[in-house]
Order: sequence, then structure tokens, then C-alpha cells
Amino acid sequence: MRKEEILNLVQSVKNMKKDKSNSLPNNSYFLDFDSVVCFSNSYGDSRYPYDNDGLVLFAHSNGYIDCVEATVNVFRPVYGGLDNNSLSLFAGEQDGGNYTPISITGAEASLSEDIIERYTVFTPACAYYITETQKAIFSARVYVDDYKDIRVSLSAINKGETRNIYLSAYMEPTLSDKLFDGIYFRMPRFAEICENGNYILSAEQDGGRVYMNVNREVSGKVLKKYSSVAKNSFMCRRGATAHNALSLKTGEFLHEVKRLNTVDWTVAADMIHFELPQDGFVSLDYILCLSADEEIARRNVNKPVNSKIADTELDKAQLSEKQIYSKTKIEFLGDWKSEKINSNIFNSFLRSVQKQASFCALGKNYAGMHLGIRDVFQQLESALIWQPKEC
Repeated sequence: MRKEEILNLVQSVKNMKKDKSNSLPNNSYFLDFDSVVCFSNSYGDSRYPYDNDGLVLFAHSNGYIDCVEATVNVFRPVYGGLDNNSLSLFAGEQDGGNYTPISITGAEASLSEDIIERYTVFTPACAYYITETQKAIFSARVYVDDYKDIRVSLSAINKGETRNIYLSAYMEPTLSDKLFDGIYFRMPRFAEICENGNYILSAEQDGGRVYMNVNREVSGKVLKKYSSVAKNSFMCRRGATAHNALSLKTGEFLHEVKRLNTVDWTVAADMIHFELPQDGFVSLDYILCLSADEEIARRNVNKPVNSKIADTELDKAQLSEKQIYSKTKIEFLGDWKSEKINSNIFNSFLRSVQKQASFCALGKNYAGMHLGIRDVFQQLESALIWQPKEC
């Protein structure tokens, strides 16, 4: 993730707020023809799918993130009102001897955080989560890349003098067709931190095992690092959740565990402390690789994150997405006028409907519980207009 990428996005949102002609219900707006920005609200949620070859990551506007491939829950599904987020992204600003924890996505936010603004931006190729405080701009970006790997990036931009901050990622993948974990599903789990600092996690799935590699790349002046595969290391006490994990307040883990199977829940948890220079930028990039073979997982331990190459490929993916739907537009002719809607808003809305129709019609192994054969054929009939060959 790049500094100018985030600053341009933040400026676009500020410009949009001056002209609310592209407003949508529930405190949301079309940021441009292809993108939607969702601000915090007291009810409701929006989600956007990012997929490749059957692997689907759902980014929610309320900050929760889940991921599924066919019947395998990579990160368990998010149900409204339940505290079951298994991919949590945080930052911390130093406050005396402790830290003020900040949820970058908005999920599992602490009551002690003091933010100026928080919003989610859905673009055709990735989702951005932006949280701004008096001192810094924190951001997260999530998507599935062209190689069927999950990309997660965190960053911080300083708004003033040099200060110390941390960026933290907490990942508790399910890697199973089970919706919820229990004691018998915990027993065959395994996780380890390899010599190069990357993770391997695995879980038992009917007919075999599923493996996840979590590889990271750090950019910036690192002061100290904490890593662990044990949930309690991050929470620092039994029964805690990410809402009140003590490590987010103290800025350190209870202890670091490098190998684990039966004595705790297996996770990939990082906390990287940075010196953030004046007007400076630091980042923490992850690539998450899935496989069903331990030999492949062992090879993937050394797979580079290559964040700069990923940024370039993401730019190309954004342009490619635009071209798919750009030929279908509707114009209102004659004296038709309305203060409620105009052709720009309608075509932006149409663009989102096209995306949804294509996803439901052409998505491989899509296992949404409310999507049946008749639904798929209706979506195919619609998508024939702009993707005839694929249909």
C-alpha cells in the first residue's frame, strides 16, 4: 500500500462531502462512478465480494471480514450482532506508558478510542478501511489477487511530529466447513511460526486438512515486534475478546508462542511497533495462501509478499473491472427531471447491480445459502448483455 494512494483516497472523500449530490441511503455515497463510501451508522450493514476461482472474501462496511471457498469457511461467516470476527486489524497510539487502541476497520472498537472519522470504501477490485485520529491516518486494504491469494495491508500516515505507534493483525482462521469451533475441532489444529517469521496454520477438514500460510512484509523503522500462534498471548487473559484484549492497551503480548496444537486456540497474531517520523508512512503487508497439501504449505513459507508488484497489479485490476461494465449505460432524455435521482447516480447504481449479477451468475462454487439454480439462471440471463462469452 502506498502513501499517495491513501492520501488521494482521503482527499476524494473530503471533496465528495462538499457535494452530496451522489448520496445514497444509510449514510453512504457514490465516491465516483465505480466506488462507494460508507460512513459509520447505528444500524444496517453493506458487504462487497472480492473473489477469484471460487475463493470469496466479503468485506463488510461495519468492519467485519469473512471468507469462504465452496463449503470451507476460511474466516467464519459474520452474523449480525455476534462477536465472531476472526480477522481483526488494529493500531495503537502511545499515551504515556500505555497505548490507545484503535480499530482500523471499526469492528471490535474500544470505547476508549478517540477518532475524528471512520469510513469504508468499496472499489471494484479492493476494499479500504480508513480511520483518522488527531495524530494519524490509519488504513487497511483487503482483496483477493489474481493468484488466488488473500491480500491484507495496514498502514499509518503521521499528521505531525515524530511519534511511536503500533500496527497489529489478529487472524483466527476456521479452515473448516464447521460454522463454529468446539473442543473437538480444536484438538487437531496446529500452528507454528517458521524461522523467517512467517506462519503456517492448519485444521482438519472432512477428507483431509486445510493449510494457511501467513507471510508478512514490514516497511518502516521497527522498534520491536511481538508474534504468537496462541490466542491467549494476544488476549493476555482468559475469556477476553479483541474488544478488550489487554495487549492492545499495554502494547505487548503476554508471551510469544511459536508452536501450538491442543492447549489454546491457534491464531496468527502480530504487533509491530514503529517510529513514525514527521509526515511519515509505515506499512505492514500480508499475503495469505491456502492449500490442501503440507508440502505446498512448506514451500509457501518462503513465498515473497512483493507489495510493490501487488500494488501495480491491483491498479491494472481496477482498470480491467471498469472495462467489463462500461458499455452498458442508461440516459434520461427530454424534460425528465428529478431532485432525487439523475443519470449519473442511476448508472453508478446500475454498475453495482451488474457487479452483483456477474458475481452470482459466474462465481465458481459460490455457496451462498439463499442462491438456488433458478437464481443463477436469472443472473446468467442478465449478464448475457455485457459478458456473453463468459455466460
